[in-house]
Amino acid sequence: MTTMTHEFILRRESEMFPTKMMLVNATTDLTISTDEEVADAIKDAVTSWARQSEEGRDAFDRAGTDLNVGDLAGENISEIVAHSPNIYSLELNHIPVASDWLYDTSLCNDITEDAYESDS
Repeated sequence: MTTMTHEFILRRESEMFPTKMMLVNATTDLTISTDEEVADAIKDAVTSWARQSEEGRDAFDRAGTDLNVGDLAGENISEIVAHSPNIYSLELNHIPVASDWLYDTSLCNDITEDAYESDS
């Protein structure tokens, strides 16, 4: 069986809640090649799970009919994967977000031309 691995980050920003990120890692068949197709396949699997299983219906009700990625924390993801013919595995991992670090945060302390020694 030939598969493809997809990995991407979902970011939630809110004035009411701290920023959170989740790493999505999915192994799919080759009919799914883009992150958008992965998202569509996940939505289809979650919809089927919510319609066809007691656990899915309970999760849907607990979420106030607005079941989203954050609501899947603590759910048995393998049951959701079982509702997709194209997804073989799915992991949703929360990533802690450093409050004072950004992508462009400088990783060097103050360095001036005469403050470092030359290797020559």
